[in-house]
Formats: sequence, C-alpha cells, structure tokens
Amino acid sequence: MTRIFPALALALLALLPASSARRLQEHGGDGPISAPNAVIPGGDFRKDNAAAGNLTLLNNAPAGSPLVALNPAFWELVDPDAAVEVLAAKNYSFAHEAPVWLPETQQLFFVSNRLTDASGSPVVEQWLLGLDTGELRQLTPDPPILMANGGTPYGKRKVLVTSQDLNDTNGGLWLLDVATQKSKPVVNNWGGLPVNSPNDVAVHGPSGAILFADPAYGFAQGFRPAPLVGNWVWLFHPPTNTTAPVADGFVKPNGVAFSPDFSIAYVTDTGAVDGTGQPASFAAAAPAIYAFDVELDGSGLPTLQRRRLFGVCPSGIPDGIKLDERGNVYVGVPGGVDVFDPTGLTLGSFAVGPTANLALAGDTLVMMQEKKITAVQLRVKGARLPLQAAE
Repeated sequence: MTRIFPALALALLALLPASSARRLQEHGGDGPISAPNAVIPGGDFRKDNAAAGNLTLLNNAPAGSPLVALNPAFWELVDPDAAVEVLAAKNYSFAHEAPVWLPETQQLFFVSNRLTDASGSPVVEQWLLGLDTGELRQLTPDPPILMANGGTPYGKRKVLVTSQDLNDTNGGLWLLDVATQKSKPVVNNWGGLPVNSPNDVAVHGPSGAILFADPAYGFAQGFRPAPLVGNWVWLFHPPTNTTAPVADGFVKPNGVAFSPDFSIAYVTDTGAVDGTGQPASFAAAAPAIYAFDVELDGSGLPTLQRRRLFGVCPSGIPDGIKLDERGNVYVGVPGGVDVFDPTGLTLGSFAVGPTANLALAGDTLVMMQEKKITAVQLRVKGARLPLQAAE
C-alpha cells in the first residue's frame, strides 16, 4: 500500500484546477467516496464500445424519460418535465449536419447525410426549415456546394458552409445566401495545396477570423484523393486573405466552437471511428473534447494555446458542438446530446438517440437525428454567435 503524506497530498491538491480541487474536498472526510453507478457488477460492463450510446448504466433517469441528470445542475438548464418534440421527419437521412439558426427569418439551415443520386454518385442535400411555420424547403445552391457538412451564420440570411469536396473540384469554405441560393467559394487551399474535407466552422467575433476543422474523411470514404495536408484545425482571416494551421495532434478533428466571450476554443475529435462505419475504438482514440485558450498575436489574429482535455463522452464519439450563454457545452453523440459545464463536469444528457449535430435556437435545443429533427425547450439561451444577425 502506498501512503501519501498529508503535506504532499495538500501540495497535489493545490495543483488541481480550482473546480476539481473543490470537488475532491467536498467528497473528503467522512462523506461518501462513491456515487450511484460508480461501482457496477462486472457482468454488467459494456463489452463493446461500438454500441456506445447506451446510457442505462450511467444514470438514474425515470423510465421513459430522455432527460438524464448526472448532476443536479442539469435541471438549471432544462425543466425535468420538458418534452422532446419532432419538428420535421422523412424516411431517409435528410437531417445530419450543419444546423444554423437564422433568427431574423426564424429558419434553420441544415444538410443531409451522404446520399446517392440517380447516377450512383454521392450527394448531400441542403435544406431550410421554418421553425415558426414548419415549412421545409430544399435548396439548390448556385454554383453547387459539394458534400456540405458544417455551417455557421455569416449575416441575416447568409451561412458559411464547409464543403468536403468531391474528387478534386471545389472543397473548402463557401458562403451561401439562403434567400437567393447564390454561393461563392471563400477558401480552398493553403499555399496551393488543397485542404482535406472541411467538417465544421466557427467565427471568432473579435477578429472576424474563421476557424475550421479539416479531417481527411473524404479520403477514408472514397470520394477524395489522398490528403496532402494533415488532420488539422485551420484559421482563415478574410481581411488579409491568409490561411494557416493553428492546431494539430488530432486523429480526426471535427466540431469547433468558441466560448461566449471567445476566450476558449473547443474542438471535438471523432478519430475513434474512421468514417466508413467501422466499430468505434476508444483504445485507439478517445471520444474527446479539447479546449484551448484563445490569445491574440501581435497582428490581432487569434492563436490557440494551452491545449487540454476538456471532456470525454462515455456515450460515444463527440461530433457537433455548441455553447449556451452561460458557457455550458452541448455535444452531439451516439446517445443524443451530452452536456458539460464550463469546467468539464458532465451535467447530463438528452438521451434521444444518435445525434450528429445540434443548434441552440434561442432557448430551444434543436437536434439533427438523421430521419427526424427534434427539439426541446431550455431554461437558457444559446450563446449569441458573431454575425448571426448582421450584414
């Protein structure tokens, strides 16, 4: 048995983040050192994390309720009796990624999963949903935005859309006017080298710089050539027309977002799956969310500093990521939507089933669930995104 002397224990405690140290102190002394489901019978362990999304061992939710509180603070975000409603549904995967709320028109832009057209080629549909009317309208951008996947608002009726590209044509970032359906490319290369398959995008409000994740999923899924750049996170600065990688070390960087005050950047890593439907392997890559401090360099451009593990999603790989006005983090996972507080403490989950991405439309959580779009009323509002209603 190893003993930790009191002075050493206090020194180690002092090295922890304040929130972590406080939680350890609160559970010290004569208090309980375990919690419900902290210890389960060995025979009840999950045998295969390919089926991640089963939260039954991780919560005490009432039977039939999709709202799962792992911490009492979860109920500060949503009423325990809040109902999950279906906003739209189809018989195929029309609602997959890129949900962007446009408050001026009360519309939601989003895209489908990878489909196949009449010629057998892969295709991704782009849609608008009226949140106040329920009207669904398919868009046909001109020119086409191929294999669209991520999005963020860039004006009252404009959306920055990531294009994963098809073969070797026009991948990168595109700007789409959803009213006119006119589109134009924003950036698609770095020093002449093509980017991979941009997945998600966020705007840094103070500088106007655009952050986007660029995993090589197009190559893994057979619709892009071998990558010439890494699985990196990039920064594009429109005023100076400069593009540069700002973070590496990921298996497959995916979702990106900023805290409400833009002091922290978050990146999800979906490297536990290769994009071809192979089973998840948490041993190969954690279903992780990483956080970076955002600091401006001498020219006023944001840099990502002090990378750290923010959270791990036990219900599966974290995909799309959004924040509310209090800095809580919402992540789409195979089990639904996992929620973390600003320190990385897991608060709970909306256990509605596989959810690739989500949007916070005011005080409504909107979830992309492939064949349906669902929503639930919250007690908080989403963080106001830059350019969400500006032109």
